[in-house]
Amino acid sequence: QELLIKKIDNLKSLKSKYIEGKNPFILTLKIIDYKGYSQNIIFNLNSEIKASIGDAIINESGIIGTVQSIKNNNLSVKALSDPSSHFAVVSKRTGQHFIAHGLGYNNLIELKFVSDNEDIKEGDIILTSGMGDHLPHGLQVGTVTSVDIPPGAAFFIVKIKLFSQPG
Repeated sequence: QELLIKKIDNLKSLKSKYIEGKNPFILTLKIIDYKGYSQNIIFNLNSEIKASIGDAIINESGIIGTVQSIKNNNLSVKALSDPSSHFAVVSKRTGQHFIAHGLGYNNLIELKFVSDNEDIKEGDIILTSGMGDHLPHGLQVGTVTSVDIPPGAAFFIVKIKLFSQPG
């Protein structure tokens, strides 16, 4: 019980760090449906918590995704790993910005258009960048697991394993 109280206090302190209009939800929600490749998750939301379309849903490990719709206290959340998910990220080590997109499997995302002069390597921590008005800055996304360049390709293929695993 003491460990649970510490986790709740930690989540409450994290929630207070974000500005109005970009507040991520930091709470435990019950997953009631999870569709494989499409990576949409239905969460059951208790009625005292207010959510809006576009809000970030995170847990203690990092960001899960964003609210796409709300109906009858159910949140439909598009996971970061959804193939139609595109968002701005930043390397914690170098501060370089990238565009990421979901791959639809294994809690993986990929960085797009990474040229050979970019400083990115396995083990780098990736965070949300806050660029645009989509996600707040500094939410943990994942760790770079591979950096490859296929023969004749113009860009690296950079894969990231998400910290938060909703399914």
